[in-house]
Amino acid sequence: MMEFKASIMPTRICGTRWLPHLDRSLSAFFKGYRALVYQLQTSSHDNAKAEWFAKWLQMAF
Repeated sequence: MMEFKASIMPTRICGTRWLPHLDRSLSAFFKGYRALVYQLQTSSHDNAKAEWFAKWLQMAF
């Protein structure tokens, strides 16, 4: 059975100071998304983990 791992949450969840950081990180991720997927697809021939992650990214987004 899989163990439940608690996700990392800010200590003060009622505040909104962490939202700009989340927004910046997601913007950076989506800006480089195509390059990341391309890199994972080309390296997936040698690396099974990269192949799995590339497939997961294509299904999720």
